[in-house]
Amino acid sequence: MRKAQVGAITAVLLTGITVGVASVVYVWGQPILDKRDTGDQLDEVEGLVLDIQSEVNRVSQAGTGATSSVPVQIESDEYSVNIVELNASSDYIDVVVEGGEFPYPEGSWTLLSGEGMRNLSISGGDYVLEGQDSGSVILARPESGITTYRIEFRNVFSDGDDVPLEKTDLISTGSTVTGSGSVYLENAGTQVSRGSSGLTVSSGQTLARELSKIEVEMR
Repeated sequence: MRKAQVGAITAVLLTGITVGVASVVYVWGQPILDKRDTGDQLDEVEGLVLDIQSEVNRVSQAGTGATSSVPVQIESDEYSVNIVELNASSDYIDVVVEGGEFPYPEGSWTLLSGEGMRNLSISGGDYVLEGQDSGSVILARPESGITTYRIEFRNVFSDGDDVPLEKTDLISTGSTVTGSGSVYLENAGTQVSRGSSGLTVSSGQTLARELSKIEVEMR
């Protein structure tokens, strides 16, 4: 797989939504209600997560043969990345971080990027609507000193299109990074499923779906 260096991604304003908890507005990596001395180092950790999401989205949209890579490394004495792991069957990448403090509720998934938790591995629903929500989200879950950041991809429905569903489909060619390494991405083309090969949703209807197939190698 060809490799390309990834530039830094600037901070963005996100809405943090926690299951069963009132919504709180966050500046990415530095909650407005919980500023701390370790904020810059937490920004670096969460910047890595955002870089991975952004590059998967970019490669997915760039067409067949597009490539990129994201180095898995942070300069921090508060936090360390234990492992980056791909779950290809559910189309998510977990970045597991140890150390420091995290401003998210213990034992619960907090939504950091996206408008809602529909059509995820931890929730129900067949798809989200184009223009109302995004095809990828970022979640965070601290538990017992370990925080898992999850970058997950889901179905997006566009009414009136010949192929109404689109999704980024992650394909594993090397599924974990421990300590340090890089995440390598390559667009392997698209696959359209129609008729009986389409996606049957909860209403019983079968919808055509286009998958943007992204090979993910971690080493």
